[in-house]
Amino acid sequence: MPELLVGVPFPPSVLEILRASVPAGRFRELVLDGRTYGPQEALDRGLIDEVVEPDGLPDRARERAERLASIRPEVYAITKRQLSDLDHPSIGVEATERAVLESWSAPETRDSIRAYLERTLGKSRRG
Repeated sequence: MPELLVGVPFPPSVLEILRASVPAGRFRELVLDGRTYGPQEALDRGLIDEVVEPDGLPDRARERAERLASIRPEVYAITKRQLSDLDHPSIGVEATERAVLESWSAPETRDSIRAYLERTLGKSRRG
């Protein structure tokens, strides 16, 4: 989650998805540190469910997809909604969304993103 390192704020919807997707004790760390984790470190922190060798990935993905496909869609949807607490929206989301959109649209943001890519990838991105 490198947004702060790039120089842009998080859209509220992204924060809500992140909050619902990661262990509670890791949320602030992910948002404020902007670190990148390797596979084992991400697994140890509870950020991913498992690590699969590249050769085994298609079979493992198919197994997971078949298992999820066996769940009734409406039940799965309700459970996901319960887990992400979408029934209790944040206050002031519209104003914050507008501010985030303006920030992402600003020329300074493009410059910040370019600088971040140059630092992390060692390459200049033109666009």
